[in-house]
Amino acid sequence: MIAAALLVPVLPATAAHAAVVRHEAEAATISNGTVASNHTGFSGSGFVDYTNATGSSVEWTVTAAAAGPVGLTIRYANGTTTNRPMDIAVNGTRISAAHSFPVTANWDTWSDATVTANLNAGSNTVLFTSTTAGGGPNLDYVDVNLVATGATKYEAENGVCQGTIDSNHLNFSGTGFCNTDNATGATMTWTVPSASSCA
Repeated sequence: MIAAALLVPVLPATAAHAAVVRHEAEAATISNGTVASNHTGFSGSGFVDYTNATGSSVEWTVTAAAAGPVGLTIRYANGTTTNRPMDIAVNGTRISAAHSFPVTANWDTWSDATVTANLNAGSNTVLFTSTTAGGGPNLDYVDVNLVATGATKYEAENGVCQGTIDSNHLNFSGTGFCNTDNATGATMTWTVPSASSCA
C-alpha cells in the first residue's frame, strides 16, 4: 500500500509578492565540517558534512530589505538512526534550542525543516550549531521565505480524507497523514477562508 502524505500550505493574497532566496551551505562559513558531494540529490555544488562533535556549525549571512518575520526552510539529510538536533540562532540570539532534525531514509534522502525568525533590515547572521557528539545532519541549503509567517498550514488529519489518517511512516508533520488507499478519484478536502478574510 502506498501512503499519500498530503500537506498544503495556503497563503493569503499577499503571497503573489513572495520572495524566496536560497543560500547554499557550501557557500556558508563552516566550523568543524567539510563541503562534500559523495551523496546524491543535493542542490548546488555540494553540501556540508558536519564533524561528529558538539559545537560544529554552519553560518550564513542573509540580507533582508526590511525588518520583519521570515521563514527559514533548511534542507537536510540524516542517514543515522537517531535525531541530530541543532541550536538555531539569528544575529546571536537563539531562536530554537536543540531543534529536531529526525532520521531520513538514508544519506541520499533529503527532508525539510522550517522555523520562523525575525530579521533586521540589512545583513543578518543565521547560525546552526550541533548540540550532540554526533554533530549535525548534512545540510544542503537554507531558503529564506519573506512571506512565511503569512502562511497557514492545513494538516491532512484536520481535513476530510477519503481514506485513512495514518502515522506508520516517518517525517510527517502534525499527528499523521492522509492515506488514500490507492483508490482512483480519492480526495483530500480542507475548508479554507477566502482571500478577503485573510487580508
